[in-house]
Parts: sequence; structure tokens; C-alpha cells
Amino acid sequence: MNREDAARNLEIIRTLMERSAIYRRAQAPLMLLAGGVGVAAAGGAWFWEGSQTGHGFVVYWGAIACGVILGVLGLVRVQAIKAREPFWSPPCRRVVQAVVPGFLGGLAIALPAFRASISPWTAASLWIVLHGCALHSAGFFTIRGIRLFGLCLVVLGSLALTLPSAWNANLLMGAAFGGAHLAYGLYLRGTEPRTV
Repeated sequence: MNREDAARNLEIIRTLMERSAIYRRAQAPLMLLAGGVGVAAAGGAWFWEGSQTGHGFVVYWGAIACGVILGVLGLVRVQAIKAREPFWSPPCRRVVQAVVPGFLGGLAIALPAFRASISPWTAASLWIVLHGCALHSAGFFTIRGIRLFGLCLVVLGSLALTLPSAWNANLLMGAAFGGAHLAYGLYLRGTEPRTV
């Protein structure tokens, strides 16, 4: 490794350490948004019969995921503008690089679920595991709690894989992507340091 690379890596590490409180503050609204949408989407799926089939399940939750990702990106952009910081900063790039493999794995599971090769319950369980892996990876560049939250999702998804797939996959999605994210967002909001 040459001196320039070492200096750049050291600067990234220093920036991440200095801004851990900022990342903590920034994550509460993101988790609350994702959790609120997840709970509402599970409620909406309860009334739409098509969301129970492989095709309908993937289309419905895929649209919800796209909406949440766009909402999260919008919130991060607003936070960057308010802080007068660049949106696509080196720390942001590191976090994105950490979560992309898990998200791509989740996208790969959508095709067999769409074709009904696997049940919606199995797809949901695997999505939860991969989302947990993505958050765990991102936790190495943000606050430690994200790693623990990611691990909890991995355990939840793994346990769900052992249960019969006849259960309602929409409720599982609502519990993991809605309830768990909402609870973690409320925890972050309630425990963030108060400024005087």
C-alpha cells in the first residue's frame, strides 16, 4: 500500500469515527420511515388477495422495497444538504459498498419466488437473512447497534426458515421489515444524545 492510499484510508476512518453521532441521528428517521412503511404495507397486503401468491408477493413487496429505498435516499440527501456535506461522500460510498451484496442476493431470490419455485414464506425468510447480513456489514462503518440489529434479523430469518411455509408471509414481512425497524428507530430516537 502506498502513502496516498494509506492517508486516504486513515482520513476515511477518522471521518467515520468523528461522525458516529451524526450517523446515529441520521439512522433514526431512516429506520422509522422503513418501519412505518413496512407495517402499513403488511396491513395493505392483508386486504389484497393477490399478495399471497408468488407473483403477487414479489411484485407487491418489490414495489414497497423500491419505495423505501427511494425514501431513504431522499432523507439522506436532505440530511446532507442541511449539514452542507456532499451526498456521495467516501463514508457513504463505503456503506453502500457494504450493503449492495446483500441487496443483490435478495434480488436474486425474487426470480424463483416470482415463478413460484419457492414459497413466499421461504422468499421472505431469505430476504430477512440477507437484509440482516447487509445491515451487519454496514455496521462496520456506522454505529455498532446496526451490526447487532442486523444479527437479530439474521436470527429471525433463519428461525422463520424452520417454520412451515403455510404461514402468512406478509405478516412475517410486516414483523421484520416493519415492526423490527420501527422498534429500532424508536430506540435510536429515544436514546440519542440531547443537544443543549
